[in-house]
Amino acid sequence: MLKFIPAVPSPLPLRLDPNDAGLQAPGAPDGTIISARLLANLAACPPETLVATVLRTFRQQFGGMGWFHVRFQAPGAPGSAGEPVIEDSSTAEDDGRKLLGDMVESMERAALQAALLAAKTGTQATVGFPLFRQPATALAYPVISRGQILGAICQASMQSQSPRISASLLLPIAAQLATLQTVRLEAAQERSLFRRAAALTELFAAASKGSDFLECTRDLANHLRDTFGCDLVALAVRRRGQTRLVSVSGWNPNAEGQTAGRAVLQASIDGVMRQSQPRVLGPAPESGVDEDVTIQSLREWFGPAHGLIAPLEEPDGTQRGGWIFLWKQPLPDANRIEALINAAGPEVAAFLPLLRAAKPGPTRGTVIRVWRRATANQRRFASVAAGIAALIMVAPAPLPVATTCELEPVVRRVVAAPFDGILERSLVKTGETVKAGQLLAELDGREIRWKLADAVAQRAKALAEADLTLAAGKIAEARMAELEAESLAQEIAVLTYRNNHLAVKAPIDGIVLRGDLERSEGAPLRLGDALFEIGPLDHLLVQLSAAPTDVALLREGAPVEISLESFPGETFHGRVSRIAPRSEAREGQNVILSETELPNPEGVLRPGLKGKARLQGPQRPLIWRWLRSPWMAIRQATW
Repeated sequence: MLKFIPAVPSPLPLRLDPNDAGLQAPGAPDGTIISARLLANLAACPPETLVATVLRTFRQQFGGMGWFHVRFQAPGAPGSAGEPVIEDSSTAEDDGRKLLGDMVESMERAALQAALLAAKTGTQATVGFPLFRQPATALAYPVISRGQILGAICQASMQSQSPRISASLLLPIAAQLATLQTVRLEAAQERSLFRRAAALTELFAAASKGSDFLECTRDLANHLRDTFGCDLVALAVRRRGQTRLVSVSGWNPNAEGQTAGRAVLQASIDGVMRQSQPRVLGPAPESGVDEDVTIQSLREWFGPAHGLIAPLEEPDGTQRGGWIFLWKQPLPDANRIEALINAAGPEVAAFLPLLRAAKPGPTRGTVIRVWRRATANQRRFASVAAGIAALIMVAPAPLPVATTCELEPVVRRVVAAPFDGILERSLVKTGETVKAGQLLAELDGREIRWKLADAVAQRAKALAEADLTLAAGKIAEARMAELEAESLAQEIAVLTYRNNHLAVKAPIDGIVLRGDLERSEGAPLRLGDALFEIGPLDHLLVQLSAAPTDVALLREGAPVEISLESFPGETFHGRVSRIAPRSEAREGQNVILSETELPNPEGVLRPGLKGKARLQGPQRPLIWRWLRSPWMAIRQATW
């Protein structure tokens, strides 16, 4: 049986008719009974269409020009309700009949006025208005729930009409059914919120099943997508002052083609985190409307019809990250979903650091995930393999010392200018191989020969003068002429030597390391000027540059393996012959130099070639190869 609880006393108290099981107003004419079965059927209608069905049924069954359901945009106590709007209506046009002129507009205006008056008084109100020059009446009865006036039910009728049942009886019934609709809708919303809250609890449980933190966040994003029925959920986590996008629902984190889209999501989350305010995305604005560049990129990439971007903040304001929810279709209950997401934000924000602390990193998580999925035989095999690997790791082995290397000649012979003169021509260039005695360059001998001829003539003259003065008995003058002739003889010897050594020749077999003098031809030379530098090729010196931290591992006689950049497929072998007593600066780095000789019988190697070398150090456990560098760095940092 339908029980009515009117917010204000009904103008006509209702009672059940014992014979027809209907509702009748005392004192009303016989036959003015509202069937209880009709009321039951109306109450059983879905809450979304309940009031509309009541208005249409009452108009068709009990008359009236029009029935209206007015809703106040801001419900309140009697006298404080907000602006009214017509939520549902039923007129003769619903039956296919055409109403003349502005009859519907006139009835709606009167219904709104009556609803405002009913909201002000908290009881039934009546407003008179003309309808085609005939007097008409609009009656309104308030719809009240929990002391708040939500709206009103209105009936517009001609005063000349004689309704089968008075509107004073029908309006409270319709108002109670409207209240029933509100209660049912609120109950449905509360059930929906409860279900979504339960889904959040299930969400946390599902997210905790991952093997590592990243897998848990991916599960969290996918579960949020399923819970809220959205097309995409992105989750970013803030750690050590930086925010990083960790998961996107349904996306492969390793796909290179998604990098740009992830960057757009990252930028969108960074924007709301800087403002510490959520942002709601509606349909794309019309052209010409300015919009944030980040949001424009988000629309271009994902085309959402609705979206929510919000920071994840704990109740004390600590930011833990941010998230994005995108829907490609409009949301009919967007306000409720947004309210639920915003309400869940602090809980998820507090959950993320606990999840990170409880879950291992990606490497360890991968191992755990593979172990859980393995069969018993696979686990047994993995255990045996791990044991063997552990034994290998602790087995002693020579510790390699990685170095860079460069080839240098064993000795360097400098070919210098034998005397002052002019370079006539240069016959070799840097990098050419030469043989001992090979002509390298020639000096200009014209001036030397001129001086030599003049010196010979002057000496002959001096000797002739000495003979004449001696015959004349002039002993002193003869002696002076003899001394001049001896001096000229010394000069002739020097000039003869120079004339015989105008050709500059290679002292040894080797390669010209320096001495490209083509552009210096005709230039004067001074005694001792370096013309060429030649190094032998039969043996080369390999200079090994090791880091100062490896000095304790270097020892003379240690085997060396050398790989040169110019010979990538070949390995050369040698032994350390010398270790420098002190470090040197090479290419901006402090290094320890050591040397080894490398035979080069075929002459294919050249000085200046660079590469890498590996020295064989002392015996250490194999795992020490990978642990030594971090261990020494930690010791140096904590000393």
